[in-house]
Amino acid sequence: QVAEDLSTMLAKLLADKDWRVRVHALVGAGWSTLDAKTTAAAAPAIKDERPIVRLLAVRLFAEQQGDKFSKVLDHLSKTDPAKYVRIMASSYLPESTSASAGELSP
Repeated sequence: QVAEDLSTMLAKLLADKDWRVRVHALVGAGWSTLDAKTTAAAAPAIKDERPIVRLLAVRLFAEQQGDKFSKVLDHLSKTDPAKYVRIMASSYLPESTSASAGELSP
């Protein structure tokens, strides 16, 4: 019951209108294994308008999902508008994939 209550609360924070709340919720979500509810609530952060939210979502999913997230990481490493999000995504890719991601130009 406690874990379910925490998951529900975290899901609400991940959907908050204030980007600062979403940032802290993404950091907090990384402290334990993501359940289905928290994963679904955090997923939109990958496409958030704020680069810092996207960056922390990349970190969260890369560390929690591992290889299952590699296609998304590869895509973000090439296409995200923010250079530091592309760098973060690239940093979680294997060396060969990361090198082929091309230039990380602004």
